[in-house]
Amino acid sequence: MTIADEPDKSRHGDDGELRAVRANDRAATERFVRAHAGWMLAVAQRIVKDTDHAEDVVQNAFASVFKKSE
Repeated sequence: MTIADEPDKSRHGDDGELRAVRANDRAATERFVRAHAGWMLAVAQRIVKDTDHAEDVVQNAFASVFKKSE
């Protein structure tokens, strides 16, 4: 794992940020995605061995999180 693949430690575990995402704060949601998408994609690519499929996996994961936050 490279530095770019690691989660953004400043956002990891930030309860206030996650509450803002759950409250449908658009800016918080964008920060959340930017903080986690890179490492999530890296993990998904290692598991499924296909970039397009990995992107779908990550998109579905975010969709699931945001749906549960509604």
